[in-house]
Amino acid sequence: MRKVDQQAVYLWQGIRDALKREIKSGALPEGSRLPSDIELAERFGVNRHTIRRALSEMRSEGLVRAERGKGTFVNKQPLGYKLGPRSRFTENLLDNQRLASRDILETQTLLADRHVARNLKIGVGEIALLSIQLGKADGIALSLAHAYFPESRTPGLLPILKRERSITRALAEVGVVNYRRKWARIGARMPTTGETQLLAMEKGEPVLIYENVDVDVADLPIKYTSTVIRSSRLDFTIDFDELIHETSA
Repeated sequence: MRKVDQQAVYLWQGIRDALKREIKSGALPEGSRLPSDIELAERFGVNRHTIRRALSEMRSEGLVRAERGKGTFVNKQPLGYKLGPRSRFTENLLDNQRLASRDILETQTLLADRHVARNLKIGVGEIALLSIQLGKADGIALSLAHAYFPESRTPGLLPILKRERSITRALAEVGVVNYRRKWARIGARMPTTGETQLLAMEKGEPVLIYENVDVDVADLPIKYTSTVIRSSRLDFTIDFDELIHETSA
């Protein structure tokens, strides 16, 4: 890389890091509008192209968002999401003082393919129930989940789920009052065009893929979920104390 190019990189990285520190310290609070490109260029003594590169990087990290005709605003910072045997979407968001909500985009009754059947421990071709849900925090799209249930263990679930919009309450109504996470797996990839649109993501932002199986008191799977999550909106933590407690119980 030429010396002049390296210097330009140092400039926009330094500006990005300075603005990130101000966001973290609260000097630029959530929801606040950043100074204009011209104002930032004057402050840092650089041209507007350098400012735009720094802001572009911050958008790709989910720190800020651009609103046409209004300016650039600080996003809400990533939510801490605790993973444990009894992790629940709503409870995690409430712990972060966020309002949790779900939009039920679609429900289906289908014949389980090999992948779904293996995770639900049912036969290939047996009936499974599918609910596609858009999870939100304070009205902002956070996750897109495909949740599969064995019809034989959760009969009549779908209409209840559409009414309640809560998996825990819907399962309780069909007799599953106690369940826990059996396993979970986290990966990452780039989103599809549809996922980018539904989750209102910036171009170039990757997604996390969170798969998990929940089991009932008889250790039988009652739900397999594959969830696409905005990587900039969640910080996962694992509660080892809860894991140890569950193991020793």
